[in-house]
Amino acid sequence: MKLSKRAFSEKQEKSIAKELGGKTIPNSGGLRTVSSWKGDINTDTEKLECKITNSNKYTLKFSDLSKIRSYALKYGRDPVFLFEFASGEYKDKYVCLFEHNNCETLKKKSLLFSAEELFKLQKTNSPLYLFKYADNGIDRGISIYTYRHYLTIRNNT
Repeated sequence: MKLSKRAFSEKQEKSIAKELGGKTIPNSGGLRTVSSWKGDINTDTEKLECKITNSNKYTLKFSDLSKIRSYALKYGRDPVFLFEFASGEYKDKYVCLFEHNNCETLKKKSLLFSAEELFKLQKTNSPLYLFKYADNGIDRGISIYTYRHYLTIRNNT
């Protein structure tokens, strides 16, 4: 039986929360309440937003990055945005972290990534991808890492 989109997402969130020692936020996508209940997972130090797709492409919306950053910082947590390619030859998880970089600020509102592209970058780059986007007139640097590398970073801090 195929899982509904909501059940599919909840399964991902529960798995990641368990691995990180965090708690899922029930019905987080449907809540219209305070920002402490926004995002998908809270740990003691992080607020995560998680996305999952069965496609081999994912559009990273800068508005989603801005939202999780705002919610996290309001409650003294580090913002973490995770997206996952859940099927296919190049399935894997990736994490976007807010880190300073010297890239030019993109004039777009999103970036399209393919699972294959990010998978191939794993052989040579860490972080895999760097960029800046404009968030209400402020340039924000983003680094994309594999989830495995993120766990290494997280465990060494």
